[in-house]
Amino acid sequence: MTPATPGVGDHLPGFEVEPTAVQLFCYSAITWNPHRIHYDAPYARDVEGYPDVLVHGPLMGSWLMRLCDGWVRPWGRVMSLTYRTTTSVVPGTKLAVVGTVTALAASGGEVTADVWIELPDGTRATHGRVVARSAGRD
Repeated sequence: MTPATPGVGDHLPGFEVEPTAVQLFCYSAITWNPHRIHYDAPYARDVEGYPDVLVHGPLMGSWLMRLCDGWVRPWGRVMSLTYRTTTSVVPGTKLAVVGTVTALAASGGEVTADVWIELPDGTRATHGRVVARSAGRD
């Protein structure tokens, strides 16, 4: 059985995450990111003026890639993912990682979707676009 081809307006199978301070510390360690705003709360608050440590933009990008990979795996592969983080996120914030198909190529092989990470109030903290290609259309 061949998986159904996505259609414009279809929602990607989203998920929720709630980053923790420990997760941010570990992510800083494995990526060799020494910027203290990601693991040192007193520094983030007192020196940089943030309410707490901040979630890494690339960590949010990895959640977007997880969304895209889970969506496309049954029928194709991710060709590109671009994203931009525009709002600071602190640990303990419940985030929704979601997306919607926005375009299909005339040839039927390429699918484009808008993807984003949403705060509880609906603000999009990170937004991007994924282009995927149906298997056999490489």
